[in-house]
Amino acid sequence: MKKIITALAAILLITGCSAQNTEKESAEKPQETAEQPQETPDEVKKHLVAEYDGSKEDGVVLDANNEGIHVYLEDDNGNREPAEGWEIRQPKTLESGETSVVVIWLDGGSVTLKVTGEGEKKPDFEVDYPVINRYTDMIGNTYLTV
Repeated sequence: MKKIITALAAILLITGCSAQNTEKESAEKPQETAEQPQETPDEVKKHLVAEYDGSKEDGVVLDANNEGIHVYLEDDNGNREPAEGWEIRQPKTLESGETSVVVIWLDGGSVTLKVTGEGEKKPDFEVDYPVINRYTDMIGNTYLTV
């Protein structure tokens, strides 16, 4: 019984000492403030913006060599600076009345550029020689062939 009481007293003594040490440590630590770091001009968030002012005729290729494509880095205040080193991985060719969409990439970010070709949409087919034949069979049925 003495052994049990001695063991319990030792446990209580150790527990009490460690609780006092924890309180001392927390009292000695300087209080940390939750201030947000101030943004420096280098950390202003910028996003890609793309515009097109080039030719919209049939056959114009939308790729990195097209001088009508302008890519900018724009911040939340509307300030722009020209972007350098952007690329278009899948170029498209403009067709009349069709909207071509290309993705412009720069440093892991991207922006979509949509350009609609000028003119009316071309039909899917064209008839070179329209011929319509009409004939009547022996029993009076009329038929047309195109």
